[in-house]
Amino acid sequence: MIISAINGVTPIRENQTRKNQAIRVEDSNSKPIIEQSNGTYGKALIGIQNGKKSPSFGIDPFILGYLAIYAGVIGAAVYQGNRQEKQRLEEEARLKQETQNEINQISKQLRVSYEEAAKYHSEFLGLAAIPLTNDGHEIGLNAVQGYGVEKYRLAVDLIAPLAGKQFSDRYICINNKIPNGVLLYGPTGGGKTYMAEKVCEHLRYLGIKVEDVELNGNNHAQNVRNIKQAFAKAEEHFKETGKYTVINFKDDVDNFFMDRTNHPECIKEVRAMLSCADKCAQRGAVWIGAANNPKLMDSAILRPGRADLKLAIGDMKDFAVGDMIKYTLYKYDEQESTKDFDYSKVTKYLRDNLLVFTPAELELFISQAKNHKIVPTQNINADMVIAEIQRYSLNDFPSLNETIQKRFESDKKYIQSLDEDQPKPKPKTNKNKKNNI
Repeated sequence: MIISAINGVTPIRENQTRKNQAIRVEDSNSKPIIEQSNGTYGKALIGIQNGKKSPSFGIDPFILGYLAIYAGVIGAAVYQGNRQEKQRLEEEARLKQETQNEINQISKQLRVSYEEAAKYHSEFLGLAAIPLTNDGHEIGLNAVQGYGVEKYRLAVDLIAPLAGKQFSDRYICINNKIPNGVLLYGPTGGGKTYMAEKVCEHLRYLGIKVEDVELNGNNHAQNVRNIKQAFAKAEEHFKETGKYTVINFKDDVDNFFMDRTNHPECIKEVRAMLSCADKCAQRGAVWIGAANNPKLMDSAILRPGRADLKLAIGDMKDFAVGDMIKYTLYKYDEQESTKDFDYSKVTKYLRDNLLVFTPAELELFISQAKNHKIVPTQNINADMVIAEIQRYSLNDFPSLNETIQKRFESDKKYIQSLDEDQPKPKPKTNKNKKNNI
């Protein structure tokens, strides 16, 4: 199917959408396990004087100190254990709200009940369905772990509408708006380029044409030709067949479409992109690209009409780490390791040490654990992965450090401000009103 709604949640199967069943999200996560750790910060919580009793309680201060330590450890464990559950519930709530909004919109457009609209919505998503293989070699968005809400938006706003236009006029009334452009932005290693690649793979599997564009930072004239040529091919294909083409920029677009004032060397590429991408969906073209730093880009390219769908791709949530590890083990043909692998142990270690890693880094830890096996037939376990994390932490800093996280939050506010600055359409007035009086 197109998406695992949320990692750790039962994915939507193809047969479920084909039978017009409403989307169902089931919780498959276990309750967090609270474990006691050997904390050493009790003396910071309570003053202890050697050989003296507490004047207020008459209790040995060491006992009182240990009680304080125990209370602190339990409180911290409860907080850390509940954080994973809180994140999962927040993602589930966001996804549920997105689904309800879509169904309500369909209900208003078609003037049908909510239940009937839910069936249409399920059929609509079914247009973009790809069966799961469950062997670690998934196709399209099935291969992307985590990012449930982001994948849902790509499915509803990009893949399903394109599939509807491609194969059936029946679904055009549900969602007939094709985005002009799609931008995935976020920190390095978060999976933006990988997700864009899998979206294009998904589209190709469904029979939708994808045109790859490569840009060279040293040859601006060639870049302009590549951009114009790709959009020209898409328009020609649309005129001949009435079918859309997705233009995939394989390189990070923030390196080529920089602000013209501060980076005059990019003027040619920016001008070409502005002229080609402006309302390009009306001419049969949709572009998709990734950016590490959207603030570097020319703001005119990011505005609605050229980039309508902008998705923030950040860190891997706690509840998705286990699924990411399992999928990577399958991908490296380590299926035997998944049987006894303690995913919660790795998640707990990351949580207890306040470590946040990108999907690329998590995959690196599995790869290194595979290379450092003493015996080739040895199965990778949680301790081996934790050892790789410790080795990595000694020599490198995580990609998602505090500075990067702050910049990412700032980027999200910046992107949101671009959409809010757009002038709202004026209400239509009846020109014949005076004549009717």
